[in-house]
Amino acid sequence: MRLVCLCYLLFLAISFSHAEELAPSTSVDKATLLTDDEKQFLARLDKITFTTIRHDYRPYIFFEDGFHGYLPDVLALVSERLDKPIEIQLTPTVSQALWEFDRGNTHGLMPVAMRRIEPELGFASSPLMTERLVALVHASIAENVDVLRITNARVGVVGRLTFSAWFLDKLKERAINRIQFSSHAQMLDALDERRIDAAIASEEVLRHAITLNRHTGFKIIPIQRESTLFKSSTVINQDSPELLSAFNKALADIPAETLIALEKKWLVEHALAASKALSDKQVASLSKYDKLTYCVDPDWKPLEWLQNGKLAGLSGDLVEMLQQRIPLPFELHPTESWQQTLAAIAHGDCDFIPLAARTREREDLMEFTRHHLRTPIVIITKSSKQYIADADSLGSAALGMISGYAYGDLISFNYPKVNLVSFNSFKEAHKAMSKGEIEGFVDNHIVASYHLNTGDYPGYKIGGQLNMPLFLSIATSKHKPELNGVFDSALSDISAQDKRALISKWTTVEIRKSLDTKLIVRIVAGALVVLIIFILWNYKLRRLNNTITAAHAELRLTHDKLEKMAVTDALTQVGNRAFLDNTLEKEIERSLRYQQPLCVLLLDIDHFKQVNDTYGHQVGDAVLVEVARRLKSNTRKSDTVGRWGGEEFLIVCPQIEMDSAMRLAEKLRKSIEETPFDAAGKQTTSIGVAMLNDEVKPEPMIKRVDDALYQAKRSGRNRVVKASPMS
Repeated sequence: MRLVCLCYLLFLAISFSHAEELAPSTSVDKATLLTDDEKQFLARLDKITFTTIRHDYRPYIFFEDGFHGYLPDVLALVSERLDKPIEIQLTPTVSQALWEFDRGNTHGLMPVAMRRIEPELGFASSPLMTERLVALVHASIAENVDVLRITNARVGVVGRLTFSAWFLDKLKERAINRIQFSSHAQMLDALDERRIDAAIASEEVLRHAITLNRHTGFKIIPIQRESTLFKSSTVINQDSPELLSAFNKALADIPAETLIALEKKWLVEHALAASKALSDKQVASLSKYDKLTYCVDPDWKPLEWLQNGKLAGLSGDLVEMLQQRIPLPFELHPTESWQQTLAAIAHGDCDFIPLAARTREREDLMEFTRHHLRTPIVIITKSSKQYIADADSLGSAALGMISGYAYGDLISFNYPKVNLVSFNSFKEAHKAMSKGEIEGFVDNHIVASYHLNTGDYPGYKIGGQLNMPLFLSIATSKHKPELNGVFDSALSDISAQDKRALISKWTTVEIRKSLDTKLIVRIVAGALVVLIIFILWNYKLRRLNNTITAAHAELRLTHDKLEKMAVTDALTQVGNRAFLDNTLEKEIERSLRYQQPLCVLLLDIDHFKQVNDTYGHQVGDAVLVEVARRLKSNTRKSDTVGRWGGEEFLIVCPQIEMDSAMRLAEKLRKSIEETPFDAAGKQTTSIGVAMLNDEVKPEPMIKRVDDALYQAKRSGRNRVVKASPMS
């Protein structure tokens, strides 16, 4: 009986302790802390030994060249007051720990739950901390779904004899399928792979495990209907009552402020240090804050919106990912409009905005990270309108937009003749379009697709696309300048796979690009007529079939054209920056997986500004087009040529070593230099070449090849320079 009961209670998770429970308001005088019997008992001991099997139970107790954590620090304070060393012994199994305890080889076991301790098991010390069990589920689980009430739900626990396992045993009548794991890391992996439906464990231990193992897409939910709070203590051998009383007195003598400092050290500062995405300097800069607040657009579906006071949409998932990497609590600062959100971050009322576009005006009010979402800017028009294939043909068209959105600055800069009309909501703009007051409404592709596919606005379509994308970043408050680097680092720590999955989850796939409602009506009407008078009007059926075929062909062509426009540089007709980013990311992943070489070439046309200044921008554009053509004709089919920006071109070369890449670069350099351009004469280029080393992300490799290009220019231009192996 003793073995079974004690096994149920041994080695539970430890959570945030309350200082008022651990220390009285007044401290005991150390001179009179112990009785004579207690002093005599301690005098006979060389040291006090406690046994545990918890070797990795952060932040409370873990073994790394010795024991560390909240619990070892508390025991050190007890040791100081008893003037006796306390040693923690680690055993690999519960059975061995019990064997040591039963034979008196250790003075106690810890930590042990107090809820079911019986007198014959041993003496329970005063509580060391309070623990709360919670459930961890996928973020996609609806709020009203109680996983623990689902028949045959697969629920993971760590260990066979822990308190979480005992808790699930009480729920046997619910036919829960309990699955045991040897560590929290294994349990989280199983939840991530959906081999279990939920995990039950200590809230603080789960939060640290999620941070350490870089997991995203989870949410912690309380277990409301059960008593999940319980206190933990040290069970001391029945042969040592003097040790129990001395231990409790020493524990009570620890000042409350000292325990609060320990809680901050291990439950806050240790959590920050565990975030691998942040540098030590960034961690230190965060330790002075208790929380970070954020503001959002309250009505920007499906990117972000407020639902019952909570953040929903792509932004909600992104905030959760960031929370895993920045272990300070995030708190929503609700606003009623996007204009209020911009004002709040400018005044320092909130610390960051998850989705915001950089503009010149906003740069004076807030900082911006690198962009984490790119989406085309499109025009919503009536279905009867002809598709706008060339955005330059807009002229002075009246286009609607939401007041305060970044599209205004971007469109005004790129299309100065367009007449922009501001609205407070999409509904207002829809009314204006229906009255003919505006010709279209500007929004990003994701939001526009969502509005059209809800079915609330029949008779409208995505009727055009502007030749500029919208880049969304995280905006941070200028009142806390250190946050910009923190969020930039956290974004970099999110894998490309997770980013793609996030965007895919919230991007509407069904897009009405150039579907003509009147054409569909004519087709359907004609089809009905043909079905009724099939024999007499057979020749009309053939004509109708031809019309249908032509319509589908037009749809396919328009669809293909839009897709190509999204990844193609409009001038040179090679891949654009977004296409190159995606290609390089994939090629790095493939190179690392199959251990194959990968090189990149970054090429810049020398003195290109002089071409524009001397011959004009039309000649400059012609030079760019011809350079792109020569690069394409002198590279392999497996190579990817794209315009990196301005007069720079990037070539991604898979399965090629550095020597071959250098020869290819020299070949390209000569192809530019040796054949004069029609209107601009002789031109030269400088080229940097870099080979993939141990990078797993594109940024370090791009930095090295950019440095090599810079060196080529500093060395006199018209040459090829090999990048250093490491930057």
